[in-house]
This record gives sequence, C-alpha cells and structure tokens, in this order.
Amino acid sequence: MISADIYKVIHLSSLAFLLIALAALIGSISGKSVKKDGVTKFFAAVHGLSLAILLISGFGMLARLGYDNWPGWVIGKVLIFIAVAGILGLIYRKPGLKFVIFFLLGSLVSLSAYLAVLKPF
Repeated sequence: MISADIYKVIHLSSLAFLLIALAALIGSISGKSVKKDGVTKFFAAVHGLSLAILLISGFGMLARLGYDNWPGWVIGKVLIFIAVAGILGLIYRKPGLKFVIFFLLGSLVSLSAYLAVLKPF
C-alpha cells in the first residue's frame, strides 16, 4: 500500500517532468512554426506520460487522504489539468503565442498550487 506522502512525491515529480517537457516544446518554436523532429516527439510523449502519472497519483493521494467526494478545490484542479493537457495543442496550432502560452502555463500551475495548499473551497 502506497502512503499519501509517496503519492505526493510521485505527483510533484511528474509535474516537474510535465513542465520541463512543455518548456522544451515552447523553446522548440522558431518564428511561426514548431520543428517536427524526434526531440519534439519525445517531449510530446513525456508530456502525455507525465499527465497520466499526474492524474493517477493525484487521485491516489485523494483516496489515501480519505476524500470520498470531490470538494471544490479538486474540481478546480481537474479543470486546470484539462487546460494544461490542451496546451500542447495550443503550442502546435498557435506558435506565435509562445510568450502568452508560457505565462498562461505558469499562472495555471500557480493557481493549482494555491488550490492544493490552501484548499479555499
């Protein structure tokens, strides 16, 4: 049986890999296009795998902490999760918005941390 602390470590580690992959993809934007090479495919795969591990570890941690239903802060984090999952498509479709995407990603992760730590609702 995995403890809540181990789930938290896995959750935060997968978040780190997710952010590294997205930063690498944003960094691969040159001008108005995204390079479609093996490195880009690798980071896109890391993005997907990190999202899967993030989701599984998050719900595992919720179960270990004894949450039977979803409080409002969990719903907020799930919505942020969906938005971060969609950022990959935004990077590919709108490479000219790389600076906006960068700050949007930072804002979403900060909001997610706020919801996780303070649990405002």
